[in-house]
Amino acid sequence: MDSNIQGVVQKIINDQCKSLVYINGTLTLLQKIFSSSEIYQKEIDQLYTTVLQYHGYDLQYIAEEQRTFGLCKIAVQQDGFAIHIVSKKYLTSELCKIAVQQNGCAIAIIPEEYQTAEFYDIAFYQIDTNIGDIPKSKKL
Repeated sequence: MDSNIQGVVQKIINDQCKSLVYINGTLTLLQKIFSSSEIYQKEIDQLYTTVLQYHGYDLQYIAEEQRTFGLCKIAVQQDGFAIHIVSKKYLTSELCKIAVQQNGCAIAIIPEEYQTAEFYDIAFYQIDTNIGDIPKSKKL
């Protein structure tokens, strides 16, 4: 692997990706560069983690096969609406609760089978405005 490319990747990681506001092109490029190399997987995982800590919804730009439960959790902790792009295999009650705790409005996009009275309670107290009528079956 070209040492110049290695240097660029390391700089991005060292800068904590603060300058990557819109990273879809950057992640796509890095995935293409390193997709055939297991040597840099640790660095790529670190890059994904750092990016998601600042921009959770950018999970959408990480290839499906590169996503893990841990990356999905980091994304949802940063942006509750990222629950919308979490793969079904990683979608759990735990992640849905984190999404609602991070942003009460996320209650509107989590699958109905994960909506509970507890989640509505969290959402109600998390946001300052009325979230609308809470179904009687979901009330405490």
